Amino acid sequence: MSWHVVPQFLRAKTLSVNLMDNGVLNDVSPDSYHIQDSEATITFFWDFDCLTKAEVFRMPLQLEIQSDGIVASLYTQFATTDALSPNAHKLLLEMDFSDEGQLVYPQGFTHPIRNIELPPDLAAKFPPAEAYPNVYFPKEFSKLTKTAANIADGWENIARYAF
Repeated sequence: MSWHVVPQFLRAKTLSVNLMDNGVLNDVSPDSYHIQDSEATITFFWDFDCLTKAEVFRMPLQLEIQSDGIVASLYTQFATTDALSPNAHKLLLEMDFSDEGQLVYPQGFTHPIRNIELPPDLAAKFPPAEAYPNVYFPKEFSKLTKTAANIADGWENIARYAF
């Protein structure tokens, strides 16, 4: 597990156990039905997933961002070598990294890879940049995958403790 994640995971584990002991966190699946019915009072989502569910599906969610040790997801891009035009992927990448292309991402509540200024109406939908003071960007997909598996396994251990 990445050293950037371990301390935060241990704090999250302690917090989760305390929440379970006090009856705040329960064994209800955090699906749409249980969230809308207020049975799943606490759920864990990526920020973009929480913001999307709150706006698009009108779910009663409030985004809380950990102040220390936020793990960002990798930004991936791919192109096929079997494209009809050998330059098609270049056009896609050019569009994707252009100012116009970067504005597509925040419309789905994901952060653009480039530091661009968002239109005020779109920027108002996001937490302020100060809410993300210590973002860790993984450099290797394999390490991110392993860390995600460790967190999921750890969550299973927490759940076994409480239920």
